[in-house]
Amino acid sequence: YLKPLFAYAKDELAFALSINSAGGIIHCHQLANGMINRVEFSARQIVEIAIRDNAAYIILAHNHISDVALPSRADAAATKLIDDTLSSIGVCLVDHMIVSGDEYVSMRESGYFARAEN
Repeated sequence: YLKPLFAYAKDELAFALSINSAGGIIHCHQLANGMINRVEFSARQIVEIAIRDNAAYIILAHNHISDVALPSRADAAATKLIDDTLSSIGVCLVDHMIVSGDEYVSMRESGYFARAEN
């Protein structure tokens, strides 16, 4: 679902999928269009989306133009902040996916956040 969103991107992009309690996608929101080596979005943006969409779950995704899908320290720090913030309002951050070309990394599967709420 997410990889085609980044197919021809020349800059980093970020998206949030809001998901209902049955696991259905409510909406795919483009959070930001960044530069070649970074994209910025805030925890506040994600919280506003979750509340507006009445989402039970959120999935984040952004791309790396560098052809390396590994999370940076900034990616890990931002993901932890967003996970903690969403958790405080009863919304689960399911995953933060990083896409690069045909590759992707699931930050949850890679152990970047411990909660396994689904």
